[in-house]
Order: sequence, then C-alpha cells, then structure tokens
Amino acid sequence: MWYTLLKFWAQLIFSALFGIRVYGQHNVPRTGAVILASSHQSYLDPVIVGVGLTRPIHFMARESLFRNVFFRRLIELLNAFPVERNSADLGAMHEALRRLRNGCQLLLFPEGTRTRNGDIGRLHPGLGILALRSEAAVVPVSIEGAFRCWPRGRKIFRPGKILVMIGRPMRVSSTKREELQSFVEELRGRLVEQQQELRRIDRLRG
Repeated sequence: MWYTLLKFWAQLIFSALFGIRVYGQHNVPRTGAVILASSHQSYLDPVIVGVGLTRPIHFMARESLFRNVFFRRLIELLNAFPVERNSADLGAMHEALRRLRNGCQLLLFPEGTRTRNGDIGRLHPGLGILALRSEAAVVPVSIEGAFRCWPRGRKIFRPGKILVMIGRPMRVSSTKREELQSFVEELRGRLVEQQQELRRIDRLRG
C-alpha cells in the first residue's frame, strides 16, 4: 500500500519536473524474477525507473542511507536493502538472490557508480553470476537526460527532460567465465545502443 501511494506521488512530481518518457515497457516480463540492469546517471535513477513500470521494484542502496531511522523506514517501504559499496558484500548478494528467487523485480546499476560524463562505463561482472544463479531475465534499461538534471558535484537537481528505454530480456545460459564476461559485454553494448537511440529521439524532439 505504501509503495503504491509513494509511487503515485512520485509519478506526479517527476512528470511535472522532468516530463519522463519511457519506451519499451512491454519488454519487462509480467511475472517471475527480473533483473533491471540500468545505466546510472544520477541519484534520481531508482525513482525514474520505478515510476515507469507497473510491477514494484526492489533495489540496493548504500549502507549509509540506512543510518537515519526515518529515512531508513522510508526507503525500506520502497523495497530497498543495504549494500556496502567498494566491497564484496556477500550479505547483500544473498538478499538479492533471495528476492529474485521469490519472483521479485530487482533494479541494479552494474556500472557500480554514477557516470562522470553522461556515457555508460564498464560493467561489473557480478551481475552475470547473479543472473545465472537466480535464473532471472536480465532487462537492459538506458536513461538519458538525468545526468544533465543532476550531474556529479551538483548539490541539487534542476528540471529537464528525461528519457528511458527498456530493451528486450536477455538470459545467461553458461557457467564458463569467458561466456559470462561475453554476456556482460553484450549487455553493455545494448545499453549503449539504447542510449544512442534516446539521444537521437531527444534531438528530434528539440
């Protein structure tokens, strides 16, 4: 109930501030475990992705955000769970796997951090292992415009246009390291292609 209510208000506010347009919602499976593998442009990204989808999302948030009891309660209502950045947080990975095996939809940012220039960086290979163990569909999600609205180093966001493109699901089928790496590279390629298409759409829209 709280997730639905908060999402409703977020849709109103974000639509007014950013005019969000989402392309390819039909590519997200309606049931079963899904990993939404998204590019990471700003602090706005989890809400941007969440408001454009019908199914609730679950996501990792850095452990420091859970230290304030009130903010912790808020993001827990939004299905967040903590992860320690810059470390092999096995507890967070186990929790992610548990939620996926329960048929949840998990949002991940495989770059590991926000972009520094608006482009998509290198992806971490752990996503491939998580997808393999959970047997989840991996859905590439590209965001464009959020970097302009809230780039690194800026204390507060500014209104602007934000576009999102959701690609066709992908599946991991091999346990071999080389093929897992190839899967991650293919995923990055799709994210880059989708971002280029969003930039083309943005130019046409003016």
